[in-house]
Amino acid sequence: MVPDPRYTRVPAAFWAYVRAVSQDLGYSDRVSRSLRRYSEEEVLSWAGDRGIARNAIENVIDEQGTLLDCIVGYLNRRADLLEECARPNLMDRDTARKEFSRLQKTHKPKCKLPLNKQSGKKKHENYLVCIVNILAEAALGGCFFDADPQGLATVTGRFKTSHLWSVENQPVSYPSWPCLFPA
Repeated sequence: MVPDPRYTRVPAAFWAYVRAVSQDLGYSDRVSRSLRRYSEEEVLSWAGDRGIARNAIENVIDEQGTLLDCIVGYLNRRADLLEECARPNLMDRDTARKEFSRLQKTHKPKCKLPLNKQSGKKKHENYLVCIVNILAEAALGGCFFDADPQGLATVTGRFKTSHLWSVENQPVSYPSWPCLFPA
């Protein structure tokens, strides 16, 4: 993954607009079961509804054009890439279950393999988290790691500086910095 150069030098407000438009107008079209595409008119209408001055979003920011052009272009490019590049590599539940079973037999993990949050017949292993845990345990060759993080992780760099990150549910979360695209 490499950053798309069109979005590496945009103003910070751009990312706030991208997130707000996505949250308010929705990420997907439930009828067509596809990711949503946005028009300039929809984004301008959204801005008006939120009391954002039209000229704030139509200001020219660089050679790409206006902030509005960048927002709409980015949102639609993101949807295209997720559907064309990411979706074909996703597993459905049956494929994930088979891969989990294969890895469990191959590696015989000792780490925690958490269950999903369902009940009754739907309660089973959380396949994605289990697959990540099994592969992490295998890659670490028996070194300890927290296979069920519930809070902050402390990561110490080579200069002995510590950084705290919330790692709860990270294997299944969507990054909040969606600016990375395939090379």
